Amino acid sequence: MSTNEDLPRFIKMIEDKIASKEVRKFKAFDTTKKKVKMLDDEEEEFKAEQEKSFKELTNAIMLRTKERSSQFGNFMELLEQKYINGNKKKGKQKSEYDIDDETFEKIQAERFGKKSKKVKK
Repeated sequence: MSTNEDLPRFIKMIEDKIASKEVRKFKAFDTTKKKVKMLDDEEEEFKAEQEKSFKELTNAIMLRTKERSSQFGNFMELLEQKYINGNKKKGKQKSEYDIDDETFEKIQAERFGKKSKKVKK
């Protein structure tokens, strides 16, 4: 497989074959030879541009990784505060709708017209 470093060698080989009349000279060869030299310069610019964009991408990835890490840390701190630092609930808490059995039976009797049964405690 050839690389850009091989181009001058190939051009010289072809020019030598043209000089020895083994190969006919075409106008396209001169045009292509000029374009190849231009590509060498453009390739260096392209490589520099690629390196720059690669560095920018790497920096963006690193920054996003740090942001996610800090977000996760904040999330863990919130969980610690919620579950470790005193928000402990002891026993079952009653809601506003919790009533004892006797009151329940009384309400049932009023609604449905039945006698309430006495509940033993």
